[in-house]
Amino acid sequence: MKHNELAMQRALSERDITILNAELDRQKKSVAVSYLLWLFLGWLGVHQLYLGRMLRAALYPLLLLGGYVFSLSAVFAPATAEAEAVGGTFIIGAFMFAAYGLLILWDMITLPRQHAKRETRIKMRLLKTMTQTAS
Repeated sequence: MKHNELAMQRALSERDITILNAELDRQKKSVAVSYLLWLFLGWLGVHQLYLGRMLRAALYPLLLLGGYVFSLSAVFAPATAEAEAVGGTFIIGAFMFAAYGLLILWDMITLPRQHAKRETRIKMRLLKTMTQTAS
């Protein structure tokens, strides 16, 4: 991928490279802001919204809410409910909480890498557009 990226950049004029760099700077997001969003609003997935990942951002509140609903419905189940059903419901809630916790932890570790991948995707998209336009 790096070789292809370099070949596409070499095909651009100096003016196009200036435009490319200006557009990359315009679309760049701050890792520090991502970490602040993760710290204060990470439970809502706002740090993923900041990176433009809408579906992944929606996953955070869904997992958290689902975990609460399933776990609490198991805890407050009527005494007449079958133990297997209550246990299964609680396990689903625990699984949702675990998945949520792993996602939060994963983001804490990989936010800089997520930014780098985002910037690479943007750069490749811009390079493809610019090289097609130049041709």
